[in-house]
Amino acid sequence: MRRPQIFGRGQALNGDWTTTGASLISTIPSNATTDRRGMVRRGDPTTVCPKCGKTGVVVEGESRFNLLGKPIALDGHLVSCSCPIGSNRIIAPLGELSSGPAGGSYPAQSVPIPSLTPYVAQICLTCPNGSIPKGLNYVVFLADGTTRKGVTDHLGRIEQVTTQEATRITRLELMPPEASESGCCIAKGTDEPLVIDLKASELSTDNSPNGAAIQTISLPEGEKRALTSGEIAMARIVFKDSIDYSQVKIHHGGWWLFLGLQNTAVTPNGEMYFPQKTYLYSDDFSSTNDDRDKALFIHEMTHVWQYQLGYWVKWHALWVTSRGASAYEYQLNPSKKLSNYNMEQQGEIISDYFIICVLKKPESVWNSANQTKSPTLLQSTMQDFLKNPSDISNLPE
Repeated sequence: MRRPQIFGRGQALNGDWTTTGASLISTIPSNATTDRRGMVRRGDPTTVCPKCGKTGVVVEGESRFNLLGKPIALDGHLVSCSCPIGSNRIIAPLGELSSGPAGGSYPAQSVPIPSLTPYVAQICLTCPNGSIPKGLNYVVFLADGTTRKGVTDHLGRIEQVTTQEATRITRLELMPPEASESGCCIAKGTDEPLVIDLKASELSTDNSPNGAAIQTISLPEGEKRALTSGEIAMARIVFKDSIDYSQVKIHHGGWWLFLGLQNTAVTPNGEMYFPQKTYLYSDDFSSTNDDRDKALFIHEMTHVWQYQLGYWVKWHALWVTSRGASAYEYQLNPSKKLSNYNMEQQGEIISDYFIICVLKKPESVWNSANQTKSPTLLQSTMQDFLKNPSDISNLPE
């Protein structure tokens, strides 16, 4: 007899092996069988895993095909034991059914064994602005001392946490995407995880017959503040009244770290974002002892200016900053206007103009390679902008 299949994948049956050498145990009634072998569904147990010494539980199934209320398990579906996640899977190849496990009979199939009924927690992460925190490395910490590691899926979900008994989930740690090449808008020092304490949430794995409800966790927003009076006065020197300064916020830490914003610009939506533990953040950029802080601030205010005048900063940043550090480099030319430069070059030019021509401290420009930029050429490049910063023709072409 040939193995039954669904969508070209073999159905798992009582006695089939897993990749770690355990055998599947079907828990359906004896009359729901194929060649006297019960079909295996999500939630069915396995024999003791030879590698970790623990019994396993089938944690995947084809949700479009249910048998007696549970999804049917197929070849390649996951089995959870104490082995590393993803290393234990069902082996149910298409073709003629085998005669059984080596050494004798199939494992007994009967009614579900209560002690092996899986306890499951399903977690979905959200961001305060509605964005999806996908592709993030995470570690889930459980009260029994075990952890689960993985990567959030395209919907921001964490892989099902499965245990043999109800177990509290105490902590979640998230890591941001890997940073690309550094530039003025890239916030450094973002390799620390975001730790979310879940002790007070009473989040736990559950064996409800209707399945565990999805638990939504909103990533912390972090701290934010308005511009100081000194920062507004400093920005007005360059941008005058072209910016609504009351709308600008500076964020310090929080969910934004995980949307890849630190790899493009830290001012993607008219507000500035800095990691929690970075030397770049200041409580007041106008009163720091290092004028390079002012250079960074003016650069980021350039992105605020671009955004408020209608330039789609976040979208353009995706391709501009994909070029790495070269996206920020610029050469002044008497025939060029500010609008002839890309969004990051504009940030550098306006910042360098402020430091070199206004403060007259070329040694304090953000990029030391720009210390020798000509004040005369900076003035001519900025001429139209300085006349009317509110004119959208100054935006990148």
